[in-house]
Amino acid sequence: ISSHASITEAYGAIITPMTQGYIIELTGSYTGASETFPLTLTQKDGIDSSKRITIRPALGVGLITISSLQASLPVILFDGADYITIDGRAGGIGSTINLFIENTTTTGANTTTLNFINGATYNELRYVHAKNNLQASAGPRVVLFSTSASNPEANSYNKVANCKIEGSRTGIASSGTAANPNQYLVIRENEIVNFSFAGIWLLSACPTTLIERNTIYQTQGYNSTGVSGINIGSVPGQVLDIIGNKIYGITSTATG
Repeated sequence: ISSHASITEAYGAIITPMTQGYIIELTGSYTGASETFPLTLTQKDGIDSSKRITIRPALGVGLITISSLQASLPVILFDGADYITIDGRAGGIGSTINLFIENTTTTGANTTTLNFINGATYNELRYVHAKNNLQASAGPRVVLFSTSASNPEANSYNKVANCKIEGSRTGIASSGTAANPNQYLVIRENEIVNFSFAGIWLLSACPTTLIERNTIYQTQGYNSTGVSGINIGSVPGQVLDIIGNKIYGITSTATG
């Protein structure tokens, strides 16, 4: 339909209320230089399961990188956004990861790479390599399903599948709002590597989650105690399915 200098500009150009789905394709010349970070995705009127927005590399391109130094902030923020897919495959075909999203900062307790807040629902991350370079302090996560203080839908029905999740204190985490819990999360067939505390951490307010066929490991240890592949907090009424995951190489350099 049109060409734009950034994902931010292309997303803003989508007419609402939406009457169709849209694909934002990143060409080989994309560098992220024209983005405004955090790259913030908000709710679009009219969007639904039949009218999704998909962000992906264009067919035939090599590796696309979205990289920014965001201390205590994400690189990409889903702020109440629904029905958005980030698909790292070129043209949405095959199984090769062609999209790398990285937060390069090494400071900031609230640093994330992708963050979901304020009722972001029915979103998907597929075949994305997401990295966070902050393993040294408590708090940071590569992918975080965070709080939703006023939206009762919370950050529910989201899926992370076939991704490589690298680095940070925790790979994938949910830390929701007790009154509006993050429900029906799916974490499936991901490679989660070189975190310092937990590969997957369900801290709070996430009573229904499927964790299936993930490979969770470290190739080196970090100065962090209590290291685990999957760490589950106690949540009233919690129903979890944890199936067929492979966890190995878990270690620590902490003297305690």
